[in-house]
Amino acid sequence: MASENPLKRLWTEYNRFKNWALNTNPREFTIESSSFDDDETITSSAIDNDGTASATQDKFISITGLIYPSTEPFRQWALRVEIKLQILYPHKEPTVYMKTSIRHPNIDENGE
Repeated sequence: MASENPLKRLWTEYNRFKNWALNTNPREFTIESSSFDDDETITSSAIDNDGTASATQDKFISITGLIYPSTEPFRQWALRVEIKLQILYPHKEPTVYMKTSIRHPNIDENGE
């Protein structure tokens, strides 16, 4: 049985994420941009016929957005983040980078 096309899977996950961002009240997240909006989106030619990524294991889809925290002391802020979903998602975990400079014990100097 052939596996699902990874790009189709990422597109589905992106649309779920987008719908969640649009339908939360109060607002928790807003998508500013994504690789799906650019001409640079990974093409299906990067995927083998059996649905696996061969030389594209380091390829990813990037989503940039704003998180609106609901707790103090961050309640008044909009925090910019970048989420990278690898082409092999969900078998490879996403990477999240905090683009807004913030002092937090779980976020290093590089935003990781």
